[in-house]
Amino acid sequence: MWRNVAGVFVFSLVARGADQPPPVRVPAQPLSTAEESKRQALANFGTARLRQRSDNTLAAAKRLETAAKLDPAAVTPRRELVSVYADLGRDAAAIRTARDVLKADPQDADIAHHLAKLLFEVKRYPEAAEVLTAAVDSPRLANRATKKLAMRTDLARCRERANDAAGTEAAWQAVRELLRAEQHQLLKEGFTAAELDHQAATAAEKHGRSLIARKQFDAAADAFRTARDLYTDVKRANDRAGAARLHRNLAELFAAKGDAAESVKQFEAYLAFKPRDAATYERYAEQLRAAGRDSVVKLRAIAYDGPAAAKWVMLAELARTPTGFGEANVQFAELAKLTADADFFRILVRTYAAADTSGAGLLDIAESLFPAAEAEVRRKPPTVSAADAARRQAFAKALVESPALALKMTRAARLGSGTPRSPELWELLAWACGRAGRPEEVEAALTAALTGARDDGSLRTFQRLYHHLTAQRKWQAALDLCDRSQAFGTKLVSFYRAMPLAEIGRGEDAMKALAVAQLDNAFPSRREKLHVLDILGRYDEMLKECDAAMSEFTTPAEVHSLRYQRAQAYLGLKQFAEAEAELRGLLEDDPDDVLALNNLGYNLAEQNRKLDDAERLVRRAIEIDTDERAKAGEPSTDHAAYLDSLAWVLFRKGKLKDARDLLEKAVLLPEGLNDPTVWDHLGDAAFRLGDTVRAKEAWTAAAEQYKTTHMGRHLGRRDEVLRKLKRID
Repeated sequence: MWRNVAGVFVFSLVARGADQPPPVRVPAQPLSTAEESKRQALANFGTARLRQRSDNTLAAAKRLETAAKLDPAAVTPRRELVSVYADLGRDAAAIRTARDVLKADPQDADIAHHLAKLLFEVKRYPEAAEVLTAAVDSPRLANRATKKLAMRTDLARCRERANDAAGTEAAWQAVRELLRAEQHQLLKEGFTAAELDHQAATAAEKHGRSLIARKQFDAAADAFRTARDLYTDVKRANDRAGAARLHRNLAELFAAKGDAAESVKQFEAYLAFKPRDAATYERYAEQLRAAGRDSVVKLRAIAYDGPAAAKWVMLAELARTPTGFGEANVQFAELAKLTADADFFRILVRTYAAADTSGAGLLDIAESLFPAAEAEVRRKPPTVSAADAARRQAFAKALVESPALALKMTRAARLGSGTPRSPELWELLAWACGRAGRPEEVEAALTAALTGARDDGSLRTFQRLYHHLTAQRKWQAALDLCDRSQAFGTKLVSFYRAMPLAEIGRGEDAMKALAVAQLDNAFPSRREKLHVLDILGRYDEMLKECDAAMSEFTTPAEVHSLRYQRAQAYLGLKQFAEAEAELRGLLEDDPDDVLALNNLGYNLAEQNRKLDDAERLVRRAIEIDTDERAKAGEPSTDHAAYLDSLAWVLFRKGKLKDARDLLEKAVLLPEGLNDPTVWDHLGDAAFRLGDTVRAKEAWTAAAEQYKTTHMGRHLGRRDEVLRKLKRID
């Protein structure tokens, strides 16, 4: 119905204008409720398409959501929503909606391909492969060879990333077969013969590499020769390139067979063509070492008049020798001033991670990239050229992948505390140490950064250090930081003082500070007041303040934030039904709201009811949060608070071992290590399993940490833990 009618409806809306309602046609018989819902759904769908054409994606999403609710059986609005959600960056919603479409219409290959791409982006490679496997033979791909080729190629890539050797080999074989079987159709769809040859050669190479992984070396060699023949079509004069690629592929084949000497020969035949990529020279160096050859001598000869990457790898090999690090260090330092190549900085950091035991060598190079300003010009924004900015970015990206080295550099920088260093360098070190899970080093680096920061950058640094301290529940340290930062103004400093004052029990001082903290943007002040009232346990006042704020602040984001606070106030008042209704209302607006999913699931578990629903909610929160962290490249895709929520649900359901396993994992995470609730729950699970030693350890940690949180005071959590400890003693 949707596909046939929508186009006519949209055309009529365009003819009249988007804001003009359609003419009302009174039916001979009154419409039933279901028919009226479908009519309204169709109207919303048509308007949504118009909003898409005018690039009003958010408005289009709202209309499509309305259409989907009005006509739950209709697939078309949901199909459109997949793309709209993806355009808005709402990947979780796009994935959920795409799955709904495929349940209703399993043959929709386009939606399946879109879903697979979304899953690939969040590193869920086996799931992406499963979706594509079910879709590549859809009858709707008949006479769509280009789409079929793209899907089969993506399936092979998913199998590769999933480390599925057999699946990868089969997938690339299927790509090669498709290129042969669909050649005529692909030409009809716009490919040239040369393009098809290139596609076939690439597929043959990929297939050959997958055959190597399965130790089918003869078949791999045949595939590589096929690729060489396709690349060396004399009409395109690519003889040299094709021959070179064959040598490169055979080098990997012999390496996999353990024949380093023959691999070196094939690499050297390939290097005669002077490839520029660093990976080739790194692999060549590995095989030289495996063959017992002097990698430094061979690479030095190539680097003399060869590509820059050869010299970078030569220096890395030189640094591996007993006496070569000093020479390598000097040359690396010079090169760091001249290039912004990501491979150079990757090799640089990897080399120093292995050879620079103190971190001082790389710290010196970092200081050349982030020079400290003279005291008299420190108040001025630094002038950074585009080339210098690119070098800094490449270095930063490489450094955060080596947390152990970042820690060494931070300690080396602290030992030389008399040396002025750039605040930007200190902030980079703080960031890297944070990814390494070392909060004490983060604090030291940010403190040093703030000491030397410029006026225009110091507020940002202050905020980072303040949030770090409060996340560690170092309330007095946060207050001391505020006292040292009076230059930012009384209003701003008072805003930041309120929360730590409340946490140490100085409620009246906290409220006085908020009365002073009238920021230009009033909403953050109001939200902070609600947070402080929550900390102080003044829930009646908090609820009234929420209601008053909702009449003043009406943007969707503001209302959303205030509804969270209302739910928290209801929970504090033990009005559980009202709290649940508020959280479910948030999920009605956005079914993928991670915080609402987690909070509702956890609080249902706290009340020991609707446990199956609670588990579903928390698992959904974890799934979405994991995807977001994976896409962002976070070092860990786990969040301690969400693991704790799931563990508590499982504990309530009697799944004690599963709960304990999750909690043991959570306390190893940076945000879980200092969370008293996680340790408290771990003690409960261990005790119920009969492990009183671990229960005592966990409850002791919880009791100590509850000292620094309001939960340990007015919620009585610390007293409860102390009573549990007495049961063991």
